[in-house]
Amino acid sequence: MQQHKGMNIDSPISRDRFLDLRKKYHSTLSSCKSFGDGIIEDPIFPLDYEEIEGKAAISTDLLSRIRRDYPQQDWKASTISIIGSSLHNLTREYEYHRDWKEQLAVWTTSAKKVRYLLVGNQQAPEGLRYLKDIAQSGFNLEIFLLKDGKENKIERSEFIKSYSESHFVLFDSPRIMWLEGFHPVGESYALNCRYYSPQVAELHKSVYEVLELKFNRMVALSDNVH
Repeated sequence: MQQHKGMNIDSPISRDRFLDLRKKYHSTLSSCKSFGDGIIEDPIFPLDYEEIEGKAAISTDLLSRIRRDYPQQDWKASTISIIGSSLHNLTREYEYHRDWKEQLAVWTTSAKKVRYLLVGNQQAPEGLRYLKDIAQSGFNLEIFLLKDGKENKIERSEFIKSYSESHFVLFDSPRIMWLEGFHPVGESYALNCRYYSPQVAELHKSVYEVLELKFNRMVALSDNVH
């Protein structure tokens, strides 16, 4: 399986490093238009991603597309990075919610690593407890919480504003992207969702790398959850 070169998705970065890298991607950032508050797109390439009409859920719409486009489901070389907020998808017992919980369990045992970044202080206790139980069982799951704090206060606030209701999922090997333009707190669905298959994500690698950069910086500002 091909390994992708570039920034190491596993590495939280300092603010200075973040600013240096942001200069590198300045042309991408300045030419990209806003998608939700925190998601961007690259207008250079055709709109060849899948845009899901109406309501969409990670537990159904993302998983069905991954299973269709990547049937081998071999995640050994992949770090999976997920941004979420309220965790209500982990607290309900409809079939598609159970599918999401089961898929998370699969990823945490088969992927190189799963990083779950929680933005804000609105997590459902039951959902957070479920993640903690997985992490404490020794599986490959790291949980981070980005919340307001005295250090880097403005930067934290900007990230929280951008990503408390605008989420994404990144796979780094193969590259896959799932973007949620608007995910209301406490709801199981999102709106303005886009899916980038492995082939399409390679064409939009500048978008991927900017989101990866932002994820790593948010991790550096976050607390580990144990």
